[in-house]
Amino acid sequence: MTGGSDRLTRAALAAGLLLVTGGGASRAAPAGGAPAVTDVAFYDGEADLTDALAFYPTVVLSPERAKPASVAALARAGSHPLGWLRAGADLAHDDLLAHARRLAVAGYEGALLEAPRTMTAAAVAGAVAALREVWPGGTLLLAGDPRLAVAVAPELSGVVVTQAGGRLPELAAFARRELAAGRTSPLPVIDVERVGASERPRAEALARQIQAAGVIPWITVGAGDRLGVGTIQPVPRRVLVVQDRAEEPSLAASVAHRLLAMPLEYLGYAVDYADARAPLPAGELRARYAGIVTWFTDDDLPGSDRFEAWLRRQMDDGLKVAIIDHLGFTPSPELRARLGLVVPPAPAQPPLRVAASDDWVGFEAPVVARERERPIWDAPALARHLAIADARGQRFAPVAHGGWGGIALAPYVTAEGVEGRTRWILDPFKFLSGALALPPIPAPDPTTPNGRRVLEIHIDGDGFVSVAEMPDRPLAGEVIRRELLARYRLPTTVSIIEGEIGPAGLYPDKSPALEEIARRIFARPEVEIASHTYSHPFDWARASADATAAADEDRRDGDRLAIPGYVYSVEREVDGSVAYINQRLAPPGKAVRVLLWSGDALPPEEAVARADALGLENLNGDDAEEPGARLALSQVPSFVRPVGGRLQIYAPAQNENVYTDLWHGPFYGFRRVIDYFRFTDGPRRLKPIGIYYHFYSGTKVAALNALHEVYRWALGQETFPVWTSEYAATVRGFQQAALARRLDGTWLLRGFGALSTVRLAAELGWPDLERSQGVLGVRDLPQGRYVSLDRGAAVTLALTGQAPHGPYLLSANAAVASFRRDGNRLRLRLVGHVPVAAEIGGCAGPIVAQRPPSTGFTRASAIKSKRSANITITGHRLQFAESDTGEIDVVCH
Repeated sequence: MTGGSDRLTRAALAAGLLLVTGGGASRAAPAGGAPAVTDVAFYDGEADLTDALAFYPTVVLSPERAKPASVAALARAGSHPLGWLRAGADLAHDDLLAHARRLAVAGYEGALLEAPRTMTAAAVAGAVAALREVWPGGTLLLAGDPRLAVAVAPELSGVVVTQAGGRLPELAAFARRELAAGRTSPLPVIDVERVGASERPRAEALARQIQAAGVIPWITVGAGDRLGVGTIQPVPRRVLVVQDRAEEPSLAASVAHRLLAMPLEYLGYAVDYADARAPLPAGELRARYAGIVTWFTDDDLPGSDRFEAWLRRQMDDGLKVAIIDHLGFTPSPELRARLGLVVPPAPAQPPLRVAASDDWVGFEAPVVARERERPIWDAPALARHLAIADARGQRFAPVAHGGWGGIALAPYVTAEGVEGRTRWILDPFKFLSGALALPPIPAPDPTTPNGRRVLEIHIDGDGFVSVAEMPDRPLAGEVIRRELLARYRLPTTVSIIEGEIGPAGLYPDKSPALEEIARRIFARPEVEIASHTYSHPFDWARASADATAAADEDRRDGDRLAIPGYVYSVEREVDGSVAYINQRLAPPGKAVRVLLWSGDALPPEEAVARADALGLENLNGDDAEEPGARLALSQVPSFVRPVGGRLQIYAPAQNENVYTDLWHGPFYGFRRVIDYFRFTDGPRRLKPIGIYYHFYSGTKVAALNALHEVYRWALGQETFPVWTSEYAATVRGFQQAALARRLDGTWLLRGFGALSTVRLAAELGWPDLERSQGVLGVRDLPQGRYVSLDRGAAVTLALTGQAPHGPYLLSANAAVASFRRDGNRLRLRLVGHVPVAAEIGGCAGPIVAQRPPSTGFTRASAIKSKRSANITITGHRLQFAESDTGEIDVVCH
């Protein structure tokens, strides 16, 4: 329906009233079997706003404008897409029925029927009956005179008005009096209103007023092709980063990806990237993005008029913009005025000095006035966070922010220090939060499930065949099996390179012995199986470019292992190596679950697509600098690299290769990774503990001892041990997670997948366990307040200023398989990879635990410990002998 929202409004005005119902009214189902309507959204645009609209259980779309993919995506997300239909003299009964059937085939699960003023009650009844033939149990809304709904109320899901104003109480009373017959509750009512494009704050206030009257609100803001305001407010948690990819063709190597993505992710925001020289995202971006960040390395962007016009449109639409390093082009006078930038009367004259600064700068490197790249701009109308004065007393503002966003200009963003390591002068957390006015949100966090830091361990297959420098000359694969896997029994993802150990590889004579070691490793219960490819490409781009080579001798040296007769193919590297492991090495009932990227770990999209097609998670690579003696944020990777429309999951930490000078020594160097683990845990927890190494660490006693030291340190921490596939799945959950707030302030969390944690800033308060759904507990740590969620559930998070009273799950090293809270009692089941340890919060006195229906309780206080039924209780801590607790009852006294 082109212009459907406007046409709907006109029809409503012609009828005098337009009724559509939603979430604030009764939620009981109609007597006739039609689903109850709760919250309703209307959208008359073409852009894909699925992430925002999917929070609404009912979404009315224009069939002429909505894309089929959007209709399908809404249905997959659990929403019910409705198509707009117009009945009356110009649409006969058979035509209406045919139109409805076309909508049903297109994926619509019901309809909004517009009844013009001339339509009789009998005609409305006939139209509703026809639609019920198409959607016997679907959602049907009637737009028209509410009196037309009286006779068919049992068959409807809701009715609507526009411009109801002071008549809202009258409408609510009419629904209770006239629209309840034959139903278990009155037919819900919604008021559709309209405000100007710049009046979004007014729209929110109006929505609250309508809801307070007992009617469901929908406020169209500007045109109908924009996201309006209803009972639910989607909160965008993606940030668009714009670069000039001609300056930096490789996303993985680009400065914005290497330095910006991780701080944004810590703040809870996923990152999308755009090229300023390519077509830029269109449509209403404020419904999808929390802000825009630009990072240009010069001011030479060609065709900058097009980019400036796009940027100004986004700013006009209310999106905040953070400009980092360079503006990218010479702004027009109009844009300069909009940004609040002025050029002082004369160029900066040395000597320069720091005239003023605050805690937005001086983060990892001190603020020092620099005469290279002398400042150009002042920003007297903005809040200056760094002011540079010149010899004439003129002031310049390289770092400032205001109502539109903020700037942080070179050379006051980063500094290159010892060993060429990059350090932030700017505090990226403060700058991004302040410039983009990012609201405090329940930040999705993959690092701390159930209040404990993730421990992820994986081994690349390199060096499996190497001989260890030990008395009995064992192979490295055997050393790792007996010295690390068998000793520590921690969940570990282990890979092999088929081209090294398979019969068609480099060492066919050794293959039987190598395969037998691999089988013994893969049979271990704590081991998850992974492939490290067939020929271990070292440079994926070059290997792919050589895929058409006719013979092996045409291969460039160093692209991959020199396996005789092999010509690179992505299917052989991925599909073939996985099939080999599954058919020859994996025990029955166990198969490859992860693809660990080799070499430069920059697979092309076709390689990631092959892993996705096999249902595998993938991991390895990073966008961080090598760890130096003095750690910095630049040495901490982000979570992911977008590869086309797919995701490469980065390893949480770098491996022993970089700590041993590319395996030239010192071979004990990997013990320094403990410093990295500490650095990424405070004051902010940025990453899990990720122990990542190769089989060749089993060839050197010094390297093996370093690994023992790392393992012992990890065992001394409170951790949540996982397989690599589980960690990668939580990162995918981070990327797709969506947030919204109801008008009453409660949060809705959707699409989290395997992710089960959000982190709260102190100002957000505590979870209200009584009013929340899908919330298991909370743990307050120096790094943040970590809220544990029911994995995969639709979560409602209500907040309060008071810490919760128990019982609730404070922490556990295992996943929650089932959970029920009832007063002072919990019934839960925990399943992990190691003997389960858990702590119960909110109990002032001792706790009692039992495995139902056993007869005896295990009791303990904070100073008394007893063991019974394989449960040890010390204070409020539970320790189990098993990795699966079965169901247990915990009672708080």
